Amino acid sequence: MAALPAITWGSHIGQLFGSAAELRDLLVPYFCAGLENNERCLWVTGEPLNADEARAALRTVVTDLDARERCGQIEIQDGHLFYEHGQPLRPADLVAGLVQREREAVSAGYRGLRTNGNCAWVDEARWSDFADYESRLQDAVRGRRLICMCSYRHDMIDGDEARDVLDRHHLVLRHAPVAQTHEIACDAAVPETLIGDAAGDFKEDIDAIQAIAAVPTILQVVCRATGMGFAAIARVTPQRWVCLAVHDEIGFGLKPGGELSVATTLCHEIRQSREAVAIDHVAEDALYRDHPTPAMYGFQSYMSMPIFLRDGSFYGTLCAIDPKPAKLNDPAVTGMFRMFADLIAYHIEAQKHLAKAQADLSDALMLNGLREQFIAVLGHDLRNPLAAISAGATLLRMSGLGERERAISDAISRSATRMTALIDDISDLTRVRLGSGITLRRTRDGLEPALQHAVDEMRLAYPACRIETAISLERPVEADPVYIARLLSNLLKNALTYGSQAQPVSVTVSTDEAFVLSVSNAGQAIVDSLKTGLFAPFTRGAGRDDHPGLGLGLFIVSEIARAHGGTIDLASTDTATTFTFRMPLAIHR
Repeated sequence: MAALPAITWGSHIGQLFGSAAELRDLLVPYFCAGLENNERCLWVTGEPLNADEARAALRTVVTDLDARERCGQIEIQDGHLFYEHGQPLRPADLVAGLVQREREAVSAGYRGLRTNGNCAWVDEARWSDFADYESRLQDAVRGRRLICMCSYRHDMIDGDEARDVLDRHHLVLRHAPVAQTHEIACDAAVPETLIGDAAGDFKEDIDAIQAIAAVPTILQVVCRATGMGFAAIARVTPQRWVCLAVHDEIGFGLKPGGELSVATTLCHEIRQSREAVAIDHVAEDALYRDHPTPAMYGFQSYMSMPIFLRDGSFYGTLCAIDPKPAKLNDPAVTGMFRMFADLIAYHIEAQKHLAKAQADLSDALMLNGLREQFIAVLGHDLRNPLAAISAGATLLRMSGLGERERAISDAISRSATRMTALIDDISDLTRVRLGSGITLRRTRDGLEPALQHAVDEMRLAYPACRIETAISLERPVEADPVYIARLLSNLLKNALTYGSQAQPVSVTVSTDEAFVLSVSNAGQAIVDSLKTGLFAPFTRGAGRDDHPGLGLGLFIVSEIARAHGGTIDLASTDTATTFTFRMPLAIHR
């Protein structure tokens, strides 16, 4: 599977694909995860993968698919039957239809709705209306139990349309473009294998890859997941093959900076074809059993995935070899390699942006306000690689790993979730300090499921603690459900961190005279000397949490309250500590 986030409700994801195989590689695990998570699923497919083909591909991993279709958990339709071709495109109606399906799914007992739509049918005449639909959907999914993915065939859209896709999705997954199949050249005369040390002239590339903290884990997981003993990231140019990072359990001998003759490598051919190569068993492979490269390097199994940068240029490969055969021609394995290759590319691009920003800094940028602008840009650029890291954890948990590898996957997922929360806090702090403040998207829909989702996340994060809830929304509330849920999450985390672990944390929400949200915990009272600065940024108490964060949680709470025209109050005694958010139900503009 390509780089998917550890998907949360309210996700709107784009996919650029080039073949039916790329659709299958991504969407089969995507819907398999949704079915296993008790979600209702809607798959609207189209060329080059029709509904019968999609159903057959999914049935290979979901053996009871027919029963799930009969009971209504999943619906698989051809696009020409689902969309009203020949009729004017009505963006608002399409979005309203998806929201209604989500409500029906939740009412039926499902956790939410997961969808995919193949957009290859959208022609130039309909593009503007469809872009409007994507913009509306981008707003509509926020705070709802909706996960929507839209698939676009990259060779059927131009540069401006591709930019529209990027602008209208939280994350866009890009598959490598497919070139024409090439003939494998089998020269009898093979240049010398090891030709030297390229650490000098490729130092920038080596340093960039070595600076990515996730690289050692990526290479280790590649080996553990496939059973192979050697994995590397290589920089590949028409003239050079240079090792940038390596995990070697078979004594192959390459180190970062080590160089092979590029003509002796399969990566050289992958650079030309721009296609991945997976070989389960060289001796039984009609295409490669007589190829000189496997014999030269002594491997029987081989996997190499091209790494493409954002502009489509070829950078290098993520590759693995082993002297023993291995099962590699499998969607889960190729999907894992593709996801990791995308993750590496994201990191390379982020470092380039960071290096350029640092190079462009003048003395004026050392002023506090401009430093905060830089932090905001950096936080934005980190979201895609963090989403890819979370995607890796999700994929690995679906790959039948052992206990140790699953522990590594869980650790990656927890770290990515924590880093995303830190970026959100820093971004909001920067907006406030630069004067723009928190920008709300008020709606009267989605508040209750958003609050419940925030509670559910805290229960997962703190399984040893009890959270009791009493949520009653009898009157409509006009608010931003995403930010109100974040306010609740921050208050809950504060209570779970500093409150008594022996007593439950209580959450109450009501709409009598005003919208009132309270979080209360037992434990030691907050002393008066601390109360005055409690809502200031970078303020922390002496909690038990091993990772206390940046001390921005209550500051963000106060800013969310202020942006909604409400107040946040604190009452703390030896009996209980209670934070209460109040907001008028009538919004005056």
